[in-house]
Amino acid sequence: MKIQNAFRALTAAADHLNAASDELGRPISELEALLKKLNLGVVVWAEMEGGQDESLEWWSREVGYAKVGGRWGISIRSISGNPARLNEDKEEAWLFNEAPRWMRVTAVEHIPKLIEKMVTETNETAQKIRDKVSEAKEIVTAVRGAFPLKQK
Repeated sequence: MKIQNAFRALTAAADHLNAASDELGRPISELEALLKKLNLGVVVWAEMEGGQDESLEWWSREVGYAKVGGRWGISIRSISGNPARLNEDKEEAWLFNEAPRWMRVTAVEHIPKLIEKMVTETNETAQKIRDKVSEAKEIVTAVRGAFPLKQK
């Protein structure tokens, strides 16, 4: 009987957990919908926490705006590596509502910092694009000169 009571309590706790998780997910989904309307296409990550140990093994957890699984959205990732083992970094990324719950809880307080970084990155990307316009026009002009249109 003790196990039955414990399982009933676990069932009730799971119901509360799932309801709270769904409630947290709703405003994040609304934020994602608003961001999608901006059509940014700019990947931005903001560190939530990280560190390095005495063997130089490093790790970081970040909240971001990125394309994960083919979909843009508020995302969370965990990355780690060691400078002595290049090209062996590990990365795992999820859209916010698919990330482990404990990571979602941590991520929420870092979303304002993410949005501030998004402003900076978006402005910098726009400037980089503007800086390349004349170069792109020169390329088109050069190609046009190499292949003149035939007269009719």
